[in-house]
Amino acid sequence: EIFYYLKGDLEFKLIAQEMNQFAKTSTFPQGIEIYVYNHRLDTIATILADYAIQDNNQNIVEARSNVVLTNSNQEQLNTEQLFWNSETKKIYTEDFVTLNTKNQIIMGFGFEADQYFSTYTLSNITGTIYL
Repeated sequence: EIFYYLKGDLEFKLIAQEMNQFAKTSTFPQGIEIYVYNHRLDTIATILADYAIQDNNQNIVEARSNVVLTNSNQEQLNTEQLFWNSETKKIYTEDFVTLNTKNQIIMGFGFEADQYFSTYTLSNITGTIYL
């Protein structure tokens, strides 16, 4: 487990069974779990993936393979590649995504959100299913 703090507040926690640290990157070949917290220490977003690599210089985590992003509204995004920039606090991808909300399933290419996955946009929507 790795805990990240900003100005004394826990910002997120990263859990991985294996971490390989190099000069410029860290790899997580057995997958990762990232939990993002608010100031009350509530988990407000999670990122799960089968593999990840972190660029230590740019503070960017690239999650790959079976990536699942969820938020506190129980919305879930599924994709095969997702980037999280902890410095700009943005989550994004140009890959195909499926977004499940309470009322619909939206499919398309391209997604961007704040790190809390509370505000987001989908770019090229290819289909919507209303539930």
